[in-house]
Amino acid sequence: KAEEFNLDITAPLLSTGFKFSNRAPSIFPPSGTSSTFFPDAHYLTYLKYDIYGEKGSLRQYTQNKSEIKALIWDDTYQHINAVVNNARQIDIAYTSFEGAQNGNWIITNATVADQTSPSGNKCYLLGQLIKDSLNASKTYTISYWSKNGVYTVTGSTTYKTGKTINGWTYYEHKVSGITSIEVSGTGFIDEVRLYPEDAQMTTYLYDPLIGITDMFDDRSMVTHYEYHKFGRIHLV
Repeated sequence: KAEEFNLDITAPLLSTGFKFSNRAPSIFPPSGTSSTFFPDAHYLTYLKYDIYGEKGSLRQYTQNKSEIKALIWDDTYQHINAVVNNARQIDIAYTSFEGAQNGNWIITNATVADQTSPSGNKCYLLGQLIKDSLNASKTYTISYWSKNGVYTVTGSTTYKTGKTINGWTYYEHKVSGITSIEVSGTGFIDEVRLYPEDAQMTTYLYDPLIGITDMFDDRSMVTHYEYHKFGRIHLV
């Protein structure tokens, strides 16, 4: 699928003023001869599917010709891990280190089990953590949760400190004028995000056998979901 259209009219439209998509004006199937698809001028593009990835996963789409959304999927390509408003796929990265998909980050070290992690039950012993192919004209937000204080982020000289939960502290940096970013230091890191300053990222974590377990909104505020033995939510 490439595009979806909406019929943009404010009053009923006479058949003489309408062109069926593969017929001459005012000719409707089965009459006439089929031609190349070309929609009537009253149809406007509502959704344009810009980028697809593995297993047919939609990676980026544009709504109403200007509202761009980028998506990051989990290992199964059944659940969306991140939705980013007002950003292109090349300008975002996200991972919580729960699976093999690194969400546009380049990493080298193995993940580590940690039941105290802000999301899920794994984190990353910081090694290589890089995002390249960035736009030097843009300002980006990089955020993460750390168990060992603030880390070094390429191009960042200041940072904001947020909440501390279960020994994990939230940090947020701004960078601009660079095409590649590396987060470096010594310690454990989780829930690492990168997106343009004027974009909004929401992230999700799932238990494949149950459903959504964590949601971090565009301010990195977490909502945690717990289920009882019958698979129904009993605590949020």
